[in-house]
Amino acid sequence: MQGLKSLRKLVIGGCDSLISLPRSIKCLTNLEELFIASCEKLDVMTIEEKKEGKIQPLSPSLRIVLFVAVPATIALPEQLFQGSAESLQTFIIRDCPNIGEMPECISNLKKLQNLEIIDCPRLSKRCIRGTGEDWPKIKHIPKIKVADDDSGEETSHSGEETSD
Repeated sequence: MQGLKSLRKLVIGGCDSLISLPRSIKCLTNLEELFIASCEKLDVMTIEEKKEGKIQPLSPSLRIVLFVAVPATIALPEQLFQGSAESLQTFIIRDCPNIGEMPECISNLKKLQNLEIIDCPRLSKRCIRGTGEDWPKIKHIPKIKVADDDSGEETSHSGEETSD
């Protein structure tokens, strides 16, 4: 991937055998959009060496991140977002039933305008407006959509409220 420094959009999908992203993904310094879908065994914690906690920050240009049907992922690593704190605008997580909580650093993503959590029952519970354990981390985001198809519940939030 070292030769792909100008790459702006990366789509990884239908890779059932993929268990980790290559270390060289950190070389994609101009990456603006990252879409990962239908990767049954992929754990985004293994972008680098999970055991050593050396997950490299991604592109400082990253604007959109989309995870769809990545059931092996149980946590979202802080380091994944560190490089894009000043650029990430949209973060969408769909059908990732094992993700259990938002990383602490999501509250530092001041450019984040849109957060969608769909069909992620564990995470959805934690992100309920006003009462969820992760609500304080995400309440600054102008547009939040949390929906769990199993329960039929959907919560939308537009604009920060100072009372929460």
